[in-house]
Amino acid sequence: MAYLEQLKKISEGPCTLPKEQKQFADIHCLGFLGTRPGAFHKEDGLPDALLQMLDGCLAAGLYDANERALLVRLFDDDEAGVASLIEDMHARIDRCRTCQHFRRPGLSEGYCVTRGDLPAAYGLLREQPADRGAWCSAFEVARAWR
Repeated sequence: MAYLEQLKKISEGPCTLPKEQKQFADIHCLGFLGTRPGAFHKEDGLPDALLQMLDGCLAAGLYDANERALLVRLFDDDEAGVASLIEDMHARIDRCRTCQHFRRPGLSEGYCVTRGDLPAAYGLLREQPADRGAWCSAFEVARAWR
């Protein structure tokens, strides 16, 4: 039986390892970052944690449905590379709040004080970009977040 077929059987039901491997039945086979095979989403083949990050990026508009499908397919070839791509992109969600150019007077949602291409709010303050800083070239991490 091929290795991948064994992994599928292990993740779907009770252990069906060969007789000489029964002593390791409680360990099964560890997958991505030491998670058990059951921690993988059965349709997408991604660990649940990565799948939640990917769906968060999709909801924030950082990925579209085609890019999501491509990342899911690429995960089989390069787990570590795709995982770092998803984690880095997930860190970009609502990045304005960690920028040194972010100001939040009163109970406002916050403003930018640097980018001149954004519509003026009042005084030197500019409205936040629609992507909430995900692709901002002027982004600099504030000292408080370092």
